[in-house]
Amino acid sequence: GRCGGPPGDLIVRLEVYPDPNLRRCGLDLESDLPLDVFTAAAGGRMRVETVRGAGWLEVPPGTQPGDVLRLPGAGVVRAAPDGSGLLRGDHCFSALVTLPRPDQLCGEGRRLMRRLGELYGNYNCCTEDCEYEEKGGGEDEGGGGGGKDASAGVGAGVGDGEGEEGGDAGIGEGGLKGSGAGSERGGMDKEKT
Repeated sequence: GRCGGPPGDLIVRLEVYPDPNLRRCGLDLESDLPLDVFTAAAGGRMRVETVRGAGWLEVPPGTQPGDVLRLPGAGVVRAAPDGSGLLRGDHCFSALVTLPRPDQLCGEGRRLMRRLGELYGNYNCCTEDCEYEEKGGGEDEGGGGGGKDASAGVGAGVGDGEGEEGGDAGIGEGGLKGSGAGSERGGMDKEKT
């Protein structure tokens, strides 16, 4: 020490700056993990970055958005209060499931996605209408016929037609014009009177 005195202590103050990609919760570290929908559904292993270097994270099948996946021992290390050793936290990854952008999904890809949805019963769109629109059809085109008008015509023809002839005529006319069932029934009423 100075002037022959005892040596002093060196005091070091540590200041930890926040990281935009990491959050600390005790000994655990938390971060978001972008996860494509295919890996989230089927599962697999992903290479991830931690404060201790790269590691492999197991992604279970059926991972949902917001699920927390842990990488044990990849968090903060601290000495145990009783001096028995070291305490290690985990690195917790919050799953952010991402969907393909329109420019990443071709026509075949969309059909496969629809097929998967149909297999699991979660697809709420009419596949025939979607495929029809992709081919250039629409409600405004003359050949399209308009989905709503056509459906109304078919429904009226089936419900109002008396016998096979009335029902068939209603379907044929109503499917194109939406009014065939009414005209057919009107003709039958005149014959009765």
